[in-house]
Amino acid sequence: MRQRHAATTLSRTAFAMLALVALFTTVGCDDKPSTRASAAPQPDAAPVATSKPVSVSSDVKPGSAPAISVGANDWPWWRGPSKDGIAPASATPVTEWSETSNIVWKTDVPGRGHASPIVVGDRVIIATCDEAAGTESLLCYDRNDGKQAWATQLHQGELPAKNRKNSHASLTPACDGQQVYTIFVIDDALWVDAVTLDGAVVWKKRIDDYKSEHGHGASPILYKSTVIISGEDLTGGYLAALDRATGDVIWKTPRTRSDVHANYATPNVGRVAGRDQLVIHGYDRVTSYDPATGKELWHADGPTEVCANTPLFSDTHVYVSGGFPRKKLMAIRADGSGDVTKTHVEWTDGAGVAYVPSSLLHNDRLYVVNDGGIVSCYNATTGKDIWRQRLGRSFTASLELVGDRLYISGESGTTYVFKAADTFEMIAENQLPGGQLATPAFSGDAIFLRTDTSLYRIGPKAAE
Repeated sequence: MRQRHAATTLSRTAFAMLALVALFTTVGCDDKPSTRASAAPQPDAAPVATSKPVSVSSDVKPGSAPAISVGANDWPWWRGPSKDGIAPASATPVTEWSETSNIVWKTDVPGRGHASPIVVGDRVIIATCDEAAGTESLLCYDRNDGKQAWATQLHQGELPAKNRKNSHASLTPACDGQQVYTIFVIDDALWVDAVTLDGAVVWKKRIDDYKSEHGHGASPILYKSTVIISGEDLTGGYLAALDRATGDVIWKTPRTRSDVHANYATPNVGRVAGRDQLVIHGYDRVTSYDPATGKELWHADGPTEVCANTPLFSDTHVYVSGGFPRKKLMAIRADGSGDVTKTHVEWTDGAGVAYVPSSLLHNDRLYVVNDGGIVSCYNATTGKDIWRQRLGRSFTASLELVGDRLYISGESGTTYVFKAADTFEMIAENQLPGGQLATPAFSGDAIFLRTDTSLYRIGPKAAE
């Protein structure tokens, strides 16, 4: 039931049921969070109103890294150059393909991973894990012919507990134009690594212990001279900003669990309501931080304990969707301070809510595909339902927009293309063999799509 002007504080009921926990950003899990005492220690104290950032490298000054550089055809990090799933104007992909049509090349990918490809110049880079050998690596392919350019093994050791549907390489790398940053969990610790575009290791940093419930879920994001990471786990975890040049920690802000489970949301950073904001949802709270310092700006109760996708921004509002144990979509005015639960939550909705797939905002329309395959279109200002349509049955990948066309891949191997409009209009359904949990990347006339076993370049047969 939609609640407008959100004067109602969200309930914090206890639960002993199981649920679907997944990584999103890029990965989904159809097993449910464990309620066993061994997997879920007793909850910490109730969340405090503000989290004080902890400076662990007070003598490290940000700004030593070069400026972030993004080429016209680059897809350099999770959800693309604008961090919202919207492709740049230079993207001109096809809308129809099959195993025998509009495939420029296909290459087998060793190991397993649900991380999305990133594209930087002529390089297509993905993360992978060889579970038998316990190795975690980055792989690079030539965009023109699909040949592997390099492979850099970054870690080998004991892999953490995870949900069977998750992978140990589910986090999409991020590139600043010169270096690639990635996150792996191994030997009960979270690591952040930086390599050059030729695969040479620049630095590797063990950030902290990591107590895994279902694996890790949050991809790295870049902000000015830093790479920002989320290390949320069964202990609560933290957000942290690292200097891109050295890997030194600039600030580290603790996160407090609201109950017994870990969180899996990838935060987002952007300029909203006239100021730079770093927003993350989960642990029964939507929280905005100053990305330069890690200090809290505002928070609102909701949407739920466990979230696994990425917030969206308009010029003035933040939109979040989650998760477990409650399903809720929220629109929050982003110009507040402190607790804004009763003053800035514009609307909420409980129908068609996405847990793992990230949503998309375009022309005052909010498009949401939930994990069960229902796509919904909302008026982003009012929260009014415009239309709702079933696509398929199981979805983990996130929505993307090219021009006036929305793309989303289902776990069955079908990518759906439909109009971004006030009435639903299917354009194409494109089937490839193998499951599709990773979100594709768009670059020029190419779509780079990862399945369970392969990486495809989809587009006109003649190379660019």
